[in-house]
Amino acid sequence: MNQRRISKPNVAVMDYPAANITLNKSRIKTYPYNQIFMADGSEFQIELDNCTPFVFLAMISINGEKISDSGLVLKPGEHIFLDTPDIGSDKKKNRFKFETYEIEQGRSHLVVENGKVKIDFYKERIVPDWLIQPITTHIYHHHRDVAPRPPFQPKWERNPIYYSSSGANGVTFDGSVTVSNASCNTTFTTNACSEQPHMKSTSMEETGRVEKGSKSKQKFTKTNYDFESYIYHTEEFQLFPLSKRVTTVKEATREYCTQCGKKRKINFNFCPKCGTKF
Repeated sequence: MNQRRISKPNVAVMDYPAANITLNKSRIKTYPYNQIFMADGSEFQIELDNCTPFVFLAMISINGEKISDSGLVLKPGEHIFLDTPDIGSDKKKNRFKFETYEIEQGRSHLVVENGKVKIDFYKERIVPDWLIQPITTHIYHHHRDVAPRPPFQPKWERNPIYYSSSGANGVTFDGSVTVSNASCNTTFTTNACSEQPHMKSTSMEETGRVEKGSKSKQKFTKTNYDFESYIYHTEEFQLFPLSKRVTTVKEATREYCTQCGKKRKINFNFCPKCGTKF
């Protein structure tokens, strides 16, 4: 009697796409509340994995602002690593880069959006066949015929949508990114942003933002899809400097790579996973 081998799928079918933050395509350890701690100058990627049989649109926000009016289309089963937020731009692209700087303590409320990475997923809109046919509704009692109004068209449906080519690695900023000092609003505050002559400088704390990194070679092509106007699923991460991480007793007795989080072995001068020098 011949025996048949039944193959099992390697990847489980999910109800929505997943997202992760990676360094050199290796996932970084995520702490509670989706907190991620990263070294200054780290260039990272946003991993997008569509483990569903549906088409999704990914709209990405960095530091509290959307990186583009267009989005990234994920076809069923598509798995990519974005390293640049410059989706669809013909200009030179730059990679995601996490940069840290210091601020005076007590100003944390001014940098709450620093390091935020948010991905909103919109599911493809499939119009039933009966909606495609022309429909008119007749209302009696001396009322005229009323034709149905066209469905709401979100902003991203009026603009070209871009999707990543197979094997792409990343995303870039459109144009240069500058960091400017906050200006004072004399209507509500007086000398809020200037240090008083008689006051001594306070202690400093470290924060970090996503800025421009090295050049990226990722390419995008245009495509046309219709997506729902509501958000189907959201993934959100908060990037912090390594100085913000609270080390537990168990972690203090071990040494880990500051880039990928892999445990360091004795007499290892380089990380065996990402190659970072210890």
